Amino acid sequence: MTSTHRFLTIMTFVCLIFTASFSYAGSAGTLDTDFDTDGIVTTDINGHDSANGVAIQADGKIVVVGTTEDLTDSPKFIVCRYNEDGSLDTTFDADGIVITDVGGDDASARAVAIQSDGKIVVAGKSGDDGNTSITVVRYTTNGALDTTFDIDGIASEQLAPMTHNWGDALIIQPDGKIVVAGTTWTSNYNFGVVRFKTDGSMDTAFGSTGKKVIDFGDWDFVYSVALQTDGKIILAGRSDAA
Repeated sequence: MTSTHRFLTIMTFVCLIFTASFSYAGSAGTLDTDFDTDGIVTTDINGHDSANGVAIQADGKIVVVGTTEDLTDSPKFIVCRYNEDGSLDTTFDADGIVITDVGGDDASARAVAIQSDGKIVVAGKSGDDGNTSITVVRYTTNGALDTTFDIDGIASEQLAPMTHNWGDALIIQPDGKIVVAGTTWTSNYNFGVVRFKTDGSMDTAFGSTGKKVIDFGDWDFVYSVALQTDGKIILAGRSDAA
C-alpha cells in the first residue's frame, strides 16, 4: 500500500486525498489539507463532466481523464493535470485542461497511463452509438496532440466492425507498445484486447492482426489489464457464462 491514498469522486472533477497515519501528521483517513487547503479540488468544465481514470507522473503531478459535453455538442475526451498542491498545472496547455474531439456521439475517455518519456496515453472509445471504436490518444508532456502517433495523435481500431467496441484499461509495455483491454459485441459481449506499436499502428505480431477477442459464451466485460514480468497479459472482468 502506498503512503498516500488519492481517490477521485467525480461529478465535475473532484479530487479527494486521504492520508495514511505513517506518512503525514494527519490521522489515518483524514483529508489532506496540503491539497487545495481542504483535500478537495473541483474543476467544472461544461457542467456535465465525468472522470474515469487517473495516473501520477514521476514528478508527482496528477493526470485525470474523462469525458465532457455541454449537451449541445458531442462528448469529448478531457485531460486535466494538477500540481501536487491541487492547483491546475498551467504548463499543460496553458490552463491545465485539454479537450479533444475524437468524433461521434458516444465518445468517452476511460483510462490513462504515463510513458517513460512523460507522454500521456489515454484510451476509451469514439464513434456513434452502436458503431464505436477502441480509441487511443497520445499527448506530449505539454498537452499537445502527439503527431508522431498515427499522424494526428489519435488511433482507433474495431475489434468487430460496425458494432460496440470500447477500451476500459491500458498498460504500456517496457518496449513502449500500448495494450488496451476492453469489450466488443458480436452475438454477445466479449473480452477484447488490442496492441498498438509506439507509432500508433497495430502490432500484427500480436494475434497476427494486433487484436484478440475472447468469448466465454455469454455477456463478458473486461475491466482491467496487467502485465506479468514475463510479458504475458492478464485481463480481468466479468462473465455471465455458467
